[in-house]
Amino acid sequence: MAATGDPELVADHGASLLFDGGMLPGPVVVAHAAGIALERVASHGAVIAVIRRSSHIAALCTYLELATSRGAMMLIASSNPWARLVAPFGGHRPVYSPNPIAFGAPTSGDPILVDFSTATIAANVVQTYRARGEALPGEYLLDGDGRPTRDPAALAGERPGAILPLGGVDLGHKGFGLGLIVEALTAGLGGYGRSDSPAATSNSVFLMVLEPGAFGGPDFLLRELDGLAESCRAAGPEGAVRLPGERALAHRRRALIDGVELGAPLLSDLRRRAASLGVQPPAALGPAPT
Repeated sequence: MAATGDPELVADHGASLLFDGGMLPGPVVVAHAAGIALERVASHGAVIAVIRRSSHIAALCTYLELATSRGAMMLIASSNPWARLVAPFGGHRPVYSPNPIAFGAPTSGDPILVDFSTATIAANVVQTYRARGEALPGEYLLDGDGRPTRDPAALAGERPGAILPLGGVDLGHKGFGLGLIVEALTAGLGGYGRSDSPAATSNSVFLMVLEPGAFGGPDFLLRELDGLAESCRAAGPEGAVRLPGERALAHRRRALIDGVELGAPLLSDLRRRAASLGVQPPAALGPAPT
């Protein structure tokens, strides 16, 4: 990760932009690109920004409200041309990264926030289960011999396995297709990818912002999505149907009051790193103020 510098605007065609992140912190690079796209979307109706060579960008869903808070929609996807973790459908050797997709749309209440990996599970989640010494909830991985497994350690060792594409052994052709779409939209459009043989993590991002006023109009969009959300909730027992992003937003509201809950493996790692740097580790919070 680069500690200094600014993202470089490589190509500017008004409604389409290409940035080189220069391996700067991903949240800085993505927020910069999204900000420019949002400034222009009122004039163009739709703006696409592609980013190459960014450092880790964190969870895609964290960027969506930059658009939904302004009544716009955002589609964002990312890949890591250095990582080979996911096997293609029908194969057992890892070829590409988990390639998440996220989408945000406004409603009259909380926005709809969708964020999922095109693989059966995100690599960081596998690491979390491994650190806790727990088996995965399902056979989301292939071991080194190509057999489905719940063992998170299957991705490590001398003969690492692979993550299955979304849909798993039965329906993984769908996740495989989605993963290839993300590869094309991110590294393919960005001009820097697997064919360049990156030496370390290097994220590529596709980001599209849409202004409803350039299409059917913001009033209709809210009417349509509000009605759809109401119908979805009415389709099951009370509280059974939860819209994408609903639980995450509830977690964030609680965290802003009570603090962020850190798992034991992460807290232990932070304490170890803090000791090596001579700084204070995260401290437990007291009772929330009344």
